[in-house]
Amino acid sequence: MKKQNGFLLIEQLFALVLIILCASMFVGLFVISERSLNDVKVDNQLLAVMLQQLGEATESKGVMQIDKQDYRWQINKTGAQWQIEVENGTVRWTGTEQKVEKEWLHTR
Repeated sequence: MKKQNGFLLIEQLFALVLIILCASMFVGLFVISERSLNDVKVDNQLLAVMLQQLGEATESKGVMQIDKQDYRWQINKTGAQWQIEVENGTVRWTGTEQKVEKEWLHTR
């Protein structure tokens, strides 16, 4: 990806996060009282990345940063369903177009 397009991609992801945050307030997609604030940020970022990549219809992977912590993400297609995984070494979020699940990883 060209450097010029890097800023555009960041702006698009930021715009998608804002749209998802606004939609979640009206639709009730995320209940903040049941999750930590960081979980909500990750879920919104996860959905933003998913929407961006699904729009391009590509399988891909990368790293994003939230609050100065790296989160590895990967998008795969299984049959007709898209799935995304986001992991920070402690927690793994698995998301489909219908739901987002959280799994605690065992660390030593």
